[in-house]
Amino acid sequence: MNIYITQAGKVLQEKASCVPQSLFDATGMNKKELDEIKERIMYLLHQLNGVAEK
Repeated sequence: MNIYITQAGKVLQEKASCVPQSLFDATGMNKKELDEIKERIMYLLHQLNGVAEK
């Protein structure tokens, strides 16, 4: 089975391509700060998942 993106899908993909950068810019943080927050959130999720499994 082959799956192809439609022309409308390509247009939407192009329109959405700026979203990641826009979100990054909106935080007002630098990459290091965001990486640290991501690491802390991942740790928190890991901890919470461990508690939920008990």
